Amino acid sequence: MIEDIIKGKESSRIIVIKDNVDCCSRYLLKSICVHLQNHMDSVHMLKTEFSENLYKSSSLTNLPSIKIHDWSMDPLGWNQPRVTFESNLHTYFGDILAKSQTQQKVAVVVDAISSLIQTQGIVKICQQIQSLKNDRFPNTELTKIVLVVHEDLHESLAALDYTASTIIYISHATPSQSICDTLHKRPSGKVKRSNELLIFGIDGEISSAQEISQDEKEKETEEDVDPAANLTFNLSLKDSEKKAREQLQLPYMFHQQGAVKSGPATSVTPGTGQIYYECDDVDDFDEEDPDDDLNI
Repeated sequence: MIEDIIKGKESSRIIVIKDNVDCCSRYLLKSICVHLQNHMDSVHMLKTEFSENLYKSSSLTNLPSIKIHDWSMDPLGWNQPRVTFESNLHTYFGDILAKSQTQQKVAVVVDAISSLIQTQGIVKICQQIQSLKNDRFPNTELTKIVLVVHEDLHESLAALDYTASTIIYISHATPSQSICDTLHKRPSGKVKRSNELLIFGIDGEISSAQEISQDEKEKETEEDVDPAANLTFNLSLKDSEKKAREQLQLPYMFHQQGAVKSGPATSVTPGTGQIYYECDDVDDFDEEDPDDDLNI
């Protein structure tokens, strides 16, 4: 399904990619950028965390249609006059897209919005993204907004989930492949889910996408979870031990056999309840009624 979303077969204006410290989104993001620059007139990529050298090493800067905007060195505009700096995503990209003199299709990529959420708040960021999506420009059609967010840095991303039309959760990532769990909201209101293994080609694009079925996921889970594996002691019972356990008669089980256990203080008849008490040697038993002086 991710291929259909990237290629436009499935309509999706706002794509959110969620990664964490264990699963990096860089490889999937590169694949998306490679595809966008091949099918868009222009791709504006805003970087807020990594330096220019990282993007050069990933060959993104060599793609002619990608224009990189650097907010990593001065995200709050402290090193430049406030009048020349705009940290509002809507205003910043709105001014750029409105100045286009030719008809073109454009995509906006932000890597990543976590720092912006921490400084401005998630509600303001979602408002800016929604305003940018709804804007109409004379010569520019904004077809896609791709956002990367580090979900382990935020307590809640519910507002961003509501704003997005597609949410991609990365559960495994290597330079050659990624496993992604995707939630896609169609314009009709229907919600689709898929879990896919993406294989990346040499050029960075997705060469194949294999959907992982629920049965395979459950089988992997069953095989992975084995609490009795690699223990220094044995938790299982032999047949002889099971037989001995079944034959063991516990003190409270004699009534189940229909037997009568007789004794001076433990006479029990099957089918009736009894309360009995056996005095110990140290008990101070007083036969007198302690409430005898009360007029009841």
